[in-house]
Amino acid sequence: MLMVQLNPFIIEGYLSPEYFCDRVEETALLTRHLTNRCNVALIAPRRLGKSGLIYNCFQQENICEQYHCIYIDIYDTKNLNEFVYALGKGILTALKPKGRKVWEFFLNMLQSLKSTISFDINGNPEWSVGLGDIQAPDITLDEIFAYLEQADKPCLVAIDEFQTVANYPEKIVEATLRKRIQNCYNANFVFSGSKRHMMALMFTSQSRPFYHSSSIMGLEAINEQTYLEFANHHLARNNKEISAAAFTYFYIIISMALPGIFSMYSICFILQFLIGLCCRRMMSGWR
Repeated sequence: MLMVQLNPFIIEGYLSPEYFCDRVEETALLTRHLTNRCNVALIAPRRLGKSGLIYNCFQQENICEQYHCIYIDIYDTKNLNEFVYALGKGILTALKPKGRKVWEFFLNMLQSLKSTISFDINGNPEWSVGLGDIQAPDITLDEIFAYLEQADKPCLVAIDEFQTVANYPEKIVEATLRKRIQNCYNANFVFSGSKRHMMALMFTSQSRPFYHSSSIMGLEAINEQTYLEFANHHLARNNKEISAAAFTYFYIIISMALPGIFSMYSICFILQFLIGLCCRRMMSGWR
């Protein structure tokens, strides 16, 4: 029976620490900030691995066992209603695997939306809320933060593409969120953003509500040698290896083709094809 060799390089999303390249120091720093009850503004261009770093942090033993970890991406949201929708859905998604008692407590706090939550045939809740069901987003937001404050474990909430809130038509969203976050002692937040200028203004300008509210972290591209070691670690499982010369060749090509957004995903995309090419001996740098 022919065994299919799966590509070990994850191009999208996050699977587990085993398939996450490096970021050891960054993971330790982010974990340290959050366990010391500090909010974090994580600022870096798109495709540099911000969301992967957050998920990797959430997988650390001292995090996943002691916190409720919640991740939402608000890139596509257009207003406060959609933000509240994404936050509520993200919390329910994070709590569902933890058992009925945990998610039921959250739903009981959402009095403004309780009648719109549906259940599947197994009794598990479904986020069937429509955007039109959120009649008073401020009230629903208060209910969500009341849950975060009263949850049975401290909560870590990561909000990806956070700079999006600055473009909402409601001009006081930053102040609205800052007030609630400041008074929520059972939760800490990671504000992840790819627009450096906007994020810098939000967190370093004295005129903005989030001024000096968070520790600021940045991300740089992972260096070539680290990528190479990571690649060969996984390729070795199939008795394959890529030479430093061949890897450098692709590293340079991708760096030139994708200036400013060079990331692990780009290298993995090339390596996906190299695995298939290997068997035909088309790359002289392989052995």
